[in-house]
Amino acid sequence: MAALNWYWRRLRAMGPVEVALRLRKKWFEFKDAKRDQWPSADLSPSSAFPKLPEPAAAPEPLRESLKRDAERVASGRLRFFGHLDVQADTPPNWQRDYLAGVDVPTGKSAFKLNHRELPDGAAIKPLWEPSRWAGPVRLAQACWLLGNRRSGEHCLDWLEDWVANNPPYTGWHWTSALESGMRLIAFTWIDAFLTAYEGSDPGDLDRKSTRLNSSHALISYAVFCLKKKNKPYPSLHLHRTPACSARTYHT
Repeated sequence: MAALNWYWRRLRAMGPVEVALRLRKKWFEFKDAKRDQWPSADLSPSSAFPKLPEPAAAPEPLRESLKRDAERVASGRLRFFGHLDVQADTPPNWQRDYLAGVDVPTGKSAFKLNHRELPDGAAIKPLWEPSRWAGPVRLAQACWLLGNRRSGEHCLDWLEDWVANNPPYTGWHWTSALESGMRLIAFTWIDAFLTAYEGSDPGDLDRKSTRLNSSHALISYAVFCLKKKNKPYPSLHLHRTPACSARTYHT
């Protein structure tokens, strides 16, 4: 009853514009929940593609740190929230809260899930953390900077596994537009690092990356974050931020 009273008071406090926008949002959610085809996006490089520094200019301490991180991530030892070391599977079980030791698989539409109330003592932030792709970004960076092809393959293996186990708008990882936006930023940097590596050493990694880029599930990140603004679907290469550019050599 208390919850109903809160919603009633909240509804009475809304103005006509807010009511209209919320109804519009619900209409989008209703359509997206039933969608099985996704708009395409232009994935060809653009002038906004970031200029990466020369790998040879990287200091040796960074190379050593990056090598250690790549080995750690490839073995499933992830670092949650930048400081908490957690042993996960390889690739991770994307539906598991590793801190609570609880699996929370679901095939429900993300629009019908309450990510603030997970079952069996699980919490949403530890569940989301591996899907923010800090590990794959580090693997892609090791591929580019150290010339480590195996790190690039590990990175793409993880992303392909994520795509296979998290269909668009289904499950916990699609309950937050902010989380989708974080994955989009991570993906663009993975794309930048692997594209730079592929340019110097084309081969199987190039073909695998092309296959991943063509995935509608990945392209839909851009759609999920941008479509509600009624803007055209831009190339993923345009989603680069100054904050990320300053951290290309982050240790």
